[in-house]
Amino acid sequence: MRLAWLWLAVIGSSAAEIPWEVTGDIFGVSDPTIIKAGDTYYIFSSGPGIPVRRSNDLRVWEGTAPVFTQLPAWAQAHVPAATAFWAPDISFRDGRYWLYYSVSTLGSRCSAIGLATNATLEPTDPAFNWEDRGLVWSTQETDDYNAIDPNAVEGPSGTRFLAFGSFWTGLKIVELDPRTGKPPAGAALTPIASRPGVGAIEGACIARRGEFYYLFCSHDFTGRGLESTYKVVVGRSRCVTGPFVDRDGCGLLAGGGTRVIANSAAWRGPGHNALLQDGGLTWIVYHALHPTRRPALTLRIDRVVWTEDGWPEVPQPPPPVTGYWEHRVAARPARLLRLLPDGSIDVAGEGATWRLVDSTLELHWSSAATSGPASVDRCTVSADRRTYAGRDAAGRAVQGRRSVLGWWEHRVADGPATMLRLLPNGTINDAQGGATWVVTGDVLEMRWPNTAAPGGSWIDRVQVLSDRGTYAGQNQLGIQLSGWQVASE
Repeated sequence: MRLAWLWLAVIGSSAAEIPWEVTGDIFGVSDPTIIKAGDTYYIFSSGPGIPVRRSNDLRVWEGTAPVFTQLPAWAQAHVPAATAFWAPDISFRDGRYWLYYSVSTLGSRCSAIGLATNATLEPTDPAFNWEDRGLVWSTQETDDYNAIDPNAVEGPSGTRFLAFGSFWTGLKIVELDPRTGKPPAGAALTPIASRPGVGAIEGACIARRGEFYYLFCSHDFTGRGLESTYKVVVGRSRCVTGPFVDRDGCGLLAGGGTRVIANSAAWRGPGHNALLQDGGLTWIVYHALHPTRRPALTLRIDRVVWTEDGWPEVPQPPPPVTGYWEHRVAARPARLLRLLPDGSIDVAGEGATWRLVDSTLELHWSSAATSGPASVDRCTVSADRRTYAGRDAAGRAVQGRRSVLGWWEHRVADGPATMLRLLPNGTINDAQGGATWVVTGDVLEMRWPNTAAPGGSWIDRVQVLSDRGTYAGQNQLGIQLSGWQVASE
């Protein structure tokens, strides 16, 4: 199941890091589910054969052999067009690992949920063998719900349930026979969440904490690149079958849900989550897209904290201060500084370093020609990390604002967004090549070479806000343009 209640040793003092950085084989991961077996963490995800990744520290991940080499014959017969497995769910009970999975095609309700079990997750163990146990539940196009995205959960007194569903009339839950892991004959479905009039809901994940069962699920749309709107919401109930309500008292069956993770500048379309409880810490595992990195869904792991009144929250770090800044001392002309991740400042002719203490940015200036103490600028950085202001060692006013250098999300009228990268050499990292930019005051001009354009280039002119966070204007055809800076470099 998507929640692994494993009361084991705390990962270590670094466990509270925000954000929790993951590396290794983390690209192309969608709909992850997680469990810990011994000292090893395992993630299963959607894809051919059900891809498997493992880690010893929850940070560095490596791929291993998938669960299956091909779709089971019964699944292929039910969904002939299917080519891969979707949204697996892993849990451990009664000495075995129980892996639920789904098989379907995009936009279809001709779907099926299957089950495989194994005595161990260690491939070198002689007992390692995935045994497919066949069909658990299925739907046809005539049904008003969809049999995908399974999630096994333990109810009171050892009872077992399976939550599942995607779009249409939403999420359902059904009791399971604990011996077989399948619903008994005549088992009835109970609705637990839906979005009337919208439909965009899936990825059930039910976790118990204290007196409540928490239903996490994903709203809106994934797989749309920069236009992805996927997000994780939550509601809770004292009963495993609901009714679930959000923090404002709105029922999840009525479309409610308290937001847990949503779009940010750094990550788009975060969702389809799993939970891991490990050593008293709660972790949320999900997929998301980074707009400036590889265009693939990426594994994400974040720390979950619980409020005093028992609601889960995922702390998000403030934007980094690294990147390019326009730095001004008193009335002098601004100069360009680049704060590097290693704590140094890339600025011509000077050895300099920086550090951030809470919201105070210290810029330490030194020179190879002098042996005296470094001169220090102390500035307060705005909460959005777009400006700073303070004094230098001589008491002169110091101001800084973000440079336009970096990644911008650019939109023409109401069309889809694209990513533009304004590079220090005045070029734009555009697929067509040859594009250039120049900024004069707060006016940014972008030129796009095109033989069909007057003068050989299409020209965009936009007004940039003083903090360099957004711009708006028109191209030479009078079409509205807008943009916001995703990352400074």
